[in-house]
Amino acid sequence: MCNSKRIVKSSKWALAGLLVLTLAIFAQTVHMRQAWFGWLSEGMHEWLSGTTLVASKNWYREGVFNLKFLILENPKSIEFDTIEKRKPYYSYPPGAVLPIYAISKIRGKEPSAAVLMEYNLLNHFLIAFLLALTTYYLLLGIHLSRISAFIYSLIPPASELLLPAPLYWHQNVFFSDQAIILPFVAFVFLETIRYRMLTSSNRLLLNVVQGLVLFYGIFTDWFFVFLSLAVYLVRFVRGEMGLGIIGFVRKSFVYWLPAVIALLLFGWQIAQLDGLDTLISIGKGRIGTAHDVYSQHFNTKLWARLIPWGYGQYGVHLLTMSIAGFVGGMMYVIYRKIRGLEVGYKLSALLSLMAITLAPSFAQIYTFQNHSAVHDFSVLKLSVSISLIPFVVLPVMLAEFFNVDYFLSFFSNNKFVTHLFSWNWKNFPILPVLMVIVASAYLIDQGSRHNRFFGFKERKYMTFLDIGTFIDTNTNFNDVVFSPDFEIPRAPPDRLSYSMKRVYKAKNLSDINRQLENMGLRGKAYNVVLFQKNGKSESLPRELRGLVIGMKLVSHKYGYRLYYLKYKIE
Repeated sequence: MCNSKRIVKSSKWALAGLLVLTLAIFAQTVHMRQAWFGWLSEGMHEWLSGTTLVASKNWYREGVFNLKFLILENPKSIEFDTIEKRKPYYSYPPGAVLPIYAISKIRGKEPSAAVLMEYNLLNHFLIAFLLALTTYYLLLGIHLSRISAFIYSLIPPASELLLPAPLYWHQNVFFSDQAIILPFVAFVFLETIRYRMLTSSNRLLLNVVQGLVLFYGIFTDWFFVFLSLAVYLVRFVRGEMGLGIIGFVRKSFVYWLPAVIALLLFGWQIAQLDGLDTLISIGKGRIGTAHDVYSQHFNTKLWARLIPWGYGQYGVHLLTMSIAGFVGGMMYVIYRKIRGLEVGYKLSALLSLMAITLAPSFAQIYTFQNHSAVHDFSVLKLSVSISLIPFVVLPVMLAEFFNVDYFLSFFSNNKFVTHLFSWNWKNFPILPVLMVIVASAYLIDQGSRHNRFFGFKERKYMTFLDIGTFIDTNTNFNDVVFSPDFEIPRAPPDRLSYSMKRVYKAKNLSDINRQLENMGLRGKAYNVVLFQKNGKSESLPRELRGLVIGMKLVSHKYGYRLYYLKYKIE
């Protein structure tokens, strides 16, 4: 999509400037989020980070190949003696867990919320910088001046870093919906520079890198199916899929091969556990073919609640403008095709970028309406479109339609206007400067709205960390933990990601006996451990109080207690 000579000659200072400015804004956002770094809050959002941490800790402790890259919701324990009992997670491939596990193995330190958030922040910076590079190379390729391209390129990273939704999600929450944004932007960047930036001798390397990104994207989130299809269709429309049937088949095969391999691997993984029917059932539920309880009035939920929640009411207007601009641009292309006129490379490049960012994002959101309606992170991917299109791609595209010489002919007698535009006006960055001002006003308006995401308090959730670490440190595989005043369920997994041990609610011996029977532990070498969150042994229910007398006790500085009981099912 870019002119090779133009890009080869591009100034190193511009790239260095983009890097420095992106780093500066990113550093400010790290400071803004610092109070919420390193611990998980409780709630629906933390199902995501909790799932990632439980899975990565399982891999770290037991070996990723031993577990066949499965995301297992229950940690290893005597009551879960089969993979099926540990409840494999079928909804998504395991790609989101891979980087957290890999970083932990390299460091030689178990995965933690801090490691997860460090990687998530790195993700956010790379997303922002790749958006800057995408913008800069695209605009150079369509022959904008370097200064105009540079100024425009400041807008996408600032927008991506400062908007409330990505500011929150790209630190505090990490699973497939967050993990997919970096490969999304990387794939768009590689597609932007694909044909014009590099010489033919280097295109093989670019193809390999893009293939690896495609493989990882498909192995992480279903969104990449929509993205890869959009890119494929854009290439087809632009005539870039080869000449003749043989060329078309060959290029199509090479393009789709990484995606097919990723899908086959995931299919094989869940087929080993007879999970294909479960996956299909989950898909039907999210599409709404099984039930549409959440997707009723979906348009209203999306445009009146989800998008404003992440990007404000102005975000709704910006996305509407972007869609209208894309539709209008496509209608103009069709008109020129009908008239037998050339479309032109500039318009083609701009519309292509709009197509591969807008179309797959909305396609996934609308396909999985039942899922999108109740998960506000489903609109996170729209931050890419908001960052690139309304303040950059759309005004540049409109400027292509705007004939300045024709405009100036109406002011031939106006000395001020003729003097203002008498010197190489196309290199004067009036429009990009104006767009920076407008984008800044939007981001300043959204700056006061960050607290709608960062509204939770630290101490309550640090308690879960303290309790979880205490239980994890002082229990082992054979222990089954009960408590009269606390519970750690399988879901939500935020508490479990700390303890890596389930804690079952039990008020009396009958509760303990019933649950041990249901676990199928009769005759097995299990140990019963009693966890007490509040008070001393005297405050335990009477039946349980008698069990703890004379038993081994481990205490925490905050008063938590573990009693190791000599108790078996009668």
